[in-house]
This record gives sequence, C-alpha cells and structure tokens, in this order.
Amino acid sequence: YWFVHCKVPCLSLMGHVFRLSLSTTWCTICKQNTVETAIHLLFTCPLKRRVWNKVIFEFLWITVNISDIIQSCTHLDFNSRLLYCKFSGVLSPTIIILTSIVVIWKAHYQFVFNSIPFDPHAVLRHIRQHLATFITEHKQTFD
Repeated sequence: YWFVHCKVPCLSLMGHVFRLSLSTTWCTICKQNTVETAIHLLFTCPLKRRVWNKVIFEFLWITVNISDIIQSCTHLDFNSRLLYCKFSGVLSPTIIILTSIVVIWKAHYQFVFNSIPFDPHAVLRHIRQHLATFITEHKQTFD
C-alpha cells in the first residue's frame, strides 16, 4: 500500500514531508552516494538486490528481473509480468513477492532502529521460513 501510494518512509520522503534537517538522505545501508528512495530502499540497494536475485533464482522464473517486480508492484499487476513460479499450487508470484517485501522491509528497519546489520543471507532464510509456513497453513486448501 505504502509503495503504491509513494508513502514508504524512506529518508528522501521524510526529509521532504517533514522538512527535517537531515544530515544526508543517502542510503544508510549501502553507504553509496545514492538517495534513499522507496525503490532503492526495497529493491535496488545492492544488498536488497542480492536478496531479490536469490528470490528470483530460487522461487520465480529466470526471465523475471527486478525491474519486472518493481513494475508489478507499482501497477499492482502481478499476472502479466510474473506468470511463472517454480512452485505451483500454494505459492504464487504475488505471495512470493509480497512476502519478500515484508521481510526486506522488516530487516531494513531492524537496522534503522536497532542497529542490526542487514544480512542478505538472513533475509533470504526468513523469506524461506515465511513461505514454508504459508505452504503449511494453506496446503489443505490446494490438496
């Protein structure tokens, strides 16, 4: 919801909306001279990009790329761009992407508020755990 409505609380938006005198709006995770926008925070920060590439390789189809995922999220159209998923039945591309966004978001803000480093391997492990739980909870529906 926040992403679609351009309300993700990233540094660039916070500085603009609240007229905060931030020392910088650069991404605090990758430390590059890149403004932390919603797309950077969730998708294109190099550490987030690593997670997405692993998610694509492990759960989606090799023809999918991060730009397809961003477009799907921006337009709430997961069917035309992301047709394939390596796991049929319970998991759909929509569930995989939304779960990944939630876990990436949580890990990002664990860094911001609790100084817990953003670890792509740990994030991917949590995505797998959440998807395994989803499969377990919904398996009867698809049997």
